[in-house]
Amino acid sequence: MGERTFTEKQLQEFKIAFGMYDEDGDGKIDSDATARAIRACGVPLASSAAEDIVADLDIYSDSECNWDSFLELLKQHWQEMPTKTQLLEAFKKVSVCMRVVCVTDIHRIGLCGHIHACI
Repeated sequence: MGERTFTEKQLQEFKIAFGMYDEDGDGKIDSDATARAIRACGVPLASSAAEDIVADLDIYSDSECNWDSFLELLKQHWQEMPTKTQLLEAFKKVSVCMRVVCVTDIHRIGLCGHIHACI
C-alpha cells in the first residue's frame, strides 16, 4: 500500500482544525489538543489510541505537535469511512437479538473504529 495522500480540500479542512487548537498561533498544539484535533478531522480515534498519541508526544516532542507531525498522525490513523452500501451489507450480517446490535458483532464485521467515533 502506498503512502496516504489527502485531497487539497481535506488538507484545507485539516489546517483549519489544527488552527482552531493552535490558540497562540505559534504553529504548535499541545498533546491533549492533538488528539481532539485529530477527532475533529473525522478520524474515529479510540481512547487508547488517543492516550498513546498523548504519551508519545509528551515523551518525544515536549508535549507539542507541529503541522507536519499532525499531518503524519492523520495519515497513520486515517480510516476510510464505509459507504452506505458497505454499512447496509455489514448490518445484514449482524445477528440481531431483541433489536440490539451486540458489540461483538460490530467487532466481527470490522466497523469498530468507525462506531467508536459515534459513541
